[in-house]
Amino acid sequence: MQPLISFIIPVYNNSFFELEECIKSIKQITLLTYEVLIIDNNSDIEKSKVYKKLSNNDDKINYYYTKKKGVGKARNIGIKMAKGEYIFFADADDKIIPKFFNNLTINLNDRVDLYIFNILVKNSIKTSTLSMVTSNSQPYMSERELAYNIVIGFNLNNVFGRLFRRKFLIDNKIIFKDIKNGEDVLFMSDVIITNPLTKYINKNSYIYFEKVNNSNKRLINDPLGIYKYSKMTFELKKSLAQKLNIDTEDVLLR
Repeated sequence: MQPLISFIIPVYNNSFFELEECIKSIKQITLLTYEVLIIDNNSDIEKSKVYKKLSNNDDKINYYYTKKKGVGKARNIGIKMAKGEYIFFADADDKIIPKFFNNLTINLNDRVDLYIFNILVKNSIKTSTLSMVTSNSQPYMSERELAYNIVIGFNLNNVFGRLFRRKFLIDNKIIFKDIKNGEDVLFMSDVIITNPLTKYINKNSYIYFEKVNNSNKRLINDPLGIYKYSKMTFELKKSLAQKLNIDTEDVLLR
């Protein structure tokens, strides 16, 4: 039986405890069919052995090892190997909200290409919600509304809290670019400009654990990479705003 959702989780020397907790949250889904794809991104041998054990005695969990480095490459392998109707990307140190998925109803006859849900962002100081800005109460979002949510900030700058119809990604040849920073926002931009049939459900589906120290380390260790990412994001937002005639006064700098 084809699973409804393929959860794709890249790993690279991640904490086994965090990965196990992420998978435990998925395994609490009881009312939808799913599979989990752990894509090991050339981790150390001993860590790889431990990751692989998570797939033992559970036919819903699949482990794949690749020598190709980079989260984008790992996700592309996941897209290729997935059997689910829809794909949901997760990071090994985050969690999904099982109650949301157990209450989720998807009619495959609707042919929705992209489902968007809210994301809870947690750090040591506070918890906030990333939700969409929409012009009306209708569940379906236009290409313009999707682009606006990239332009105004960070609402669609990542791939979490989304269900992507796998056939839609394959048919439109949408993959992650082989870059160090910014692969998520480029992927979302490629999705949006193909004008997917998009449905927004204003409920929390995913918990993103924000590690402030990691962000600071990236800034210290790779300031040029962060600069290139910021410049690329600015140009991307500017291009989308111009294409769809979005008012960008003081918005592009957010």
